[in-house]
Amino acid sequence: VCFALVVLAVVAGILWYLHARHYESSDDAFIDTRPVLVSPQVTGTIANVAVTDNQVVKRGDLLAKIDSRDYQAAVDQAAAQIRQGEASLQNLDAQISAQQAQIDQAEKQVTEAEAALKFSEDENKRYQGLVRTGSGTVQRAQQAASDLQSKQAAFAAANAAKIAAQRQIDVLTAQKAGARAQIDQSEAQKDRADADLGRTELRATVDGRVAKL
Repeated sequence: VCFALVVLAVVAGILWYLHARHYESSDDAFIDTRPVLVSPQVTGTIANVAVTDNQVVKRGDLLAKIDSRDYQAAVDQAAAQIRQGEASLQNLDAQISAQQAQIDQAEKQVTEAEAALKFSEDENKRYQGLVRTGSGTVQRAQQAASDLQSKQAAFAAANAAKIAAQRQIDVLTAQKAGARAQIDQSEAQKDRADADLGRTELRATVDGRVAKL
C-alpha cells in the first residue's frame, strides 16, 4: 500500500509538473514588453478581422481589412482620367500634324500669290508707261491697275491665312501642354489612391502577439 501511494504521488507530481510548467503563479507579476499600436490611416468600415486576441503574428501578417470599395473606385477613376488625358494628347498630336499640313499649303499659296503679284506689278508698270507715251490704251492700263489691286488683296489674304494657321499651332501646343499637365495630375491622384487602397489592409509591423484587440 505504501509503495502504491508512493507511485501515485510520483505520477501525480509528474502530471502536475507537465501541466503547471505552462503557467506562472504570482500576486505581483510584470511582463517586460514593447507595445506597438496599430491603427488605420484611412477611414472606413471594418470588413474583416483576421486575428484573435493573444494570437502570435509575424511582421506583414494581415490583422484587419477595411471596406475598400470606395478606394478601389478612386483608383479606377484616376486610371480612367489618365486614359482620357492620353487620348486627348493623341488627338492634339493629330490636330497639330493636320495643322502643319495646312501651314505648308498656306505657304505654298503665299508663294503663288507673291509670284502673281510680282507679275501683276510688272504688267501694271508696263501698261502705265505705255499709256503715258501714247503707245497703249487707257482701258488696258486700267485693267492692269485693277488686276494689280486684286493680286495685292490675294497676297494679303494668303499671308493672313498663313499667320492664322501658324497661330493655331500655338493654340494646339498650349492645349497639349495643358493635357500633359492634366495627365501628370491624374497620375499623382492615382498614386495617392493606390496608397489609400493599400492602407485598407492593416498588417503587423513587427513580430509579436495580439493584445487589446
